[in-house]
Amino acid sequence: MAIDPGPGLKPSRKDWVEVFALLDVALELAPDARAPWLAALDPTQARLGPLLQALLQTHAQIHAQTGSSGFMETPAAFVLADTATADGTPGSEAGSIIG
Repeated sequence: MAIDPGPGLKPSRKDWVEVFALLDVALELAPDARAPWLAALDPTQARLGPLLQALLQTHAQIHAQTGSSGFMETPAAFVLADTATADGTPGSEAGSIIG
């Protein structure tokens, strides 16, 4: 999934550091509070708004498709518990000798 950074914006390494910091803040907000937050960005950060908006839209699409924000939201122990066999042993092959 390609992200369009906005017209004429070729983000530098410094820009990406700032974008990721701002994205962390935005993702802590309720989804309906993000657009006003983007609109209120400091003028020096406003040029990153289109890129932030694209990243937030992609995040929302992934959330809608998977029902979560990402694979790291579910602890591995819960995933293993979901794959447990009928006798309660983990469903993974951890510790097994292969080959």
